Amino acid sequence: VMNVKAVGDCTTFIWEVGRFQKDSFGDFISTTKLVQAGKDEWKLTLFPKGVVDIDWASLYVTNVKCSMEDEDSNYSALANVRVTVVPEPPGKKKKKDEKKKAGSGVKAAKGGANATDDSASSAKGSMKASTIASSTTRQSTKSGGSQAGSRKGEDDKGGQKPASSGAQDEVVKTLSTQYGAGDSSSWGWEQFLELEKMYNYKLGYLTEVDDPLLIQDGILTMQVEILAVTGIQLEAPERDTEITEKGQQRTRWQINDISTIISKVKPNQKISSSEFNSDGWWYFDLYPRGYVPREQEELMDEDAKFNYMSLFLHSARKHTTSEGKQSFQLGIKIANAPKGENEKKFKFTGADQTIYFPGQVITATFKRKQNSHGMQKFLLFNEEGSKSEPKVSDPELIAGQFNKGGVITLVLDMAVTDNEEGSVKHMLQRYPYFDKKKASAALSWLP
Repeated sequence: VMNVKAVGDCTTFIWEVGRFQKDSFGDFISTTKLVQAGKDEWKLTLFPKGVVDIDWASLYVTNVKCSMEDEDSNYSALANVRVTVVPEPPGKKKKKDEKKKAGSGVKAAKGGANATDDSASSAKGSMKASTIASSTTRQSTKSGGSQAGSRKGEDDKGGQKPASSGAQDEVVKTLSTQYGAGDSSSWGWEQFLELEKMYNYKLGYLTEVDDPLLIQDGILTMQVEILAVTGIQLEAPERDTEITEKGQQRTRWQINDISTIISKVKPNQKISSSEFNSDGWWYFDLYPRGYVPREQEELMDEDAKFNYMSLFLHSARKHTTSEGKQSFQLGIKIANAPKGENEKKFKFTGADQTIYFPGQVITATFKRKQNSHGMQKFLLFNEEGSKSEPKVSDPELIAGQFNKGGVITLVLDMAVTDNEEGSVKHMLQRYPYFDKKKASAALSWLP
């Protein structure tokens, strides 16, 4: 790990890691030098021969404090992570080396000041080894699985596709999610870099090697940025013991210090609840400052892009229904009864005036590639928004005072479902592993 720079809650650094010749499927390398972003320390873990898919290298980012918390801890952190790998094909590298050689006389006197021992920057071992490794070890991942989490990065609502810097084959992965205790302390990409590209000498993803047959001894360089908001306490969603008058199951998710969350997170950055059971397994994705797909964002006026909170219901990996057609409604608890002119803002659809539902009932089929549905325009958060609509800072929706943190409670009313064929997948919790020998045999094509 080198070139660590911190500005506020954002930290950038470079991680150089390599010498993968002796590594097998399931083996991993972790940074032993922990990097601080926000108030917490973080580490990266790379599976250079894969851990889930034998065709892809995997990468995960771990919040060290969350990984050391008890399973029932509600400590959490929000993180916006960006990892970039810029390939350096042999021809391009040769030109760069020639420039370095020309200026080597000047740089020689300054050499060594930023030297980094690669072996001190990484640790190899089992995913079930100690969270903070202090030396380099090589082991295999035990059968039973990794406890890391996996988001789809830029393919998921939480990730923004950053603008291209012009490099045609560079790899840019973004992740925007919430870290918590236990399994959710580590998130990343099971398909980070395709092995066929990574170990292709001509493409230049691995550098500092001159012989194509020794490509596995090359170095992978990753540029990493972590924007972290740590120390946030989120409650677990709780399901009411009784059904509603409409025969629905009601689940409530309390969010503390909502004003701080809104001020800290970026647009298109989300916080997620822990998983809960309500006619299946689910979790909430809340974008406190709104979610706008890239293709929509380019067509919208600047003032209209991010005025609304966005709220989505996401099927969990352990959701037992293959493909489920769900009918549900998203709302927010009324903390204080509307009075005076504010009564006109809140349009209640039934006799129950303890919950405000901004939209209608949503009926959607949750599939493998469509496992999240909800409301892009759930509730105004922008103080300059429409005065005729409720907004999150309204005293009717806030327990306590908004300018001192404030508490809101989101509500899900879930109806009974119809089942269809298919599958729902989302996050890596405890992956079943391929047979080690079969996986190694499948990688026999590597030089």
